[in-house]
Amino acid sequence: MNTTMRRAAARLMVDFQQMSAFAEDPLVLDRGEGCWLWDVDGRRYFDGLSGVMVANYGHGNRRIIAAVVEQLNRLVWMEADASQMATLLYAIVDPHESAVRWVNAGHPAPLMSFGEHPPRFLDGGSSVPLGVLPFPSYDEASAAMPPDSTLLLYTDGLVERPGEHIDEGMSRLAQRMAGAPEAPEDLLDHLLRGLVPATGTPDDVALLALRSLPVSDSFGLEFPSAPDSLAAMRSLLRRWLGHAQAGRDEIAEITTACGEAATNAIEHAGSERPFRVTGQLTGRTLEITISDHGGWREAREGDQGRGLALMRALMDTVEVTSAAEGTTVKLRRRLDE
Repeated sequence: MNTTMRRAAARLMVDFQQMSAFAEDPLVLDRGEGCWLWDVDGRRYFDGLSGVMVANYGHGNRRIIAAVVEQLNRLVWMEADASQMATLLYAIVDPHESAVRWVNAGHPAPLMSFGEHPPRFLDGGSSVPLGVLPFPSYDEASAAMPPDSTLLLYTDGLVERPGEHIDEGMSRLAQRMAGAPEAPEDLLDHLLRGLVPATGTPDDVALLALRSLPVSDSFGLEFPSAPDSLAAMRSLLRRWLGHAQAGRDEIAEITTACGEAATNAIEHAGSERPFRVTGQLTGRTLEITISDHGGWREAREGDQGRGLALMRALMDTVEVTSAAEGTTVKLRRRLDE
């Protein structure tokens, strides 16, 4: 692989991380966020596989990963040529529970690194590639994914070399992963430089790095002014409130109040610029600030200030400040001991 190609491959991987919100802000992942990496023998059914993954993704069902993979296998078995198959690693990362669940359809095992511990391959949940059998069994496996850990998904082009057993390439990968940079972009560049020859590889190389950052007493993130941002914001708050050892009812009430403030920022501010959410925990008292770059519209007939009333019912204090540069809502509450 020449220098230009190497940079292009690295850039593609980093962009995919950031698009999926895994690179810098894993707090914003909704509970049970799905990701997948596959290696298709031929490109003909790539779009069909993607459509099934998106259409069948769901939350809360412990069987959902295996069920989706079974449907994917049925698609490939019924519609693909006899010579075609695909390997797949489908994972659901839950940062709130510090865990990852996955199903592996003939794909190289994901690799996890954590602190000073040696990197280890996650070998569970493995079965045959898609399209090999009409009704194979796909089972889910799980592992802890504590803060400061990194999960690497990759295709076999990274580790397979002609005339060499794949175990040798897997060993090289684990050795290269040990002591590698922590930042996902730097990690991917480090792996590509050390494992991909300058002349290229016989097979495509794809990488996806997911890093779980520790939660601190304070945070600050910006979200697009769109309704889809509400789920990501609630996930951030659930994880942060879990770090603060808030009770279940407290988490539900605080996320509801913040959801009302964020909804106002999105619907009423009339601005395409993002809104910002910050949090600060001091002892058992927390303060959450939601700020936007617009002005809230006047309440229309029938609104009756229900959102603001709900926020005040759920929090100890609520302060709304409007200025030319935007609107800021500060919500404070003391958690139970």
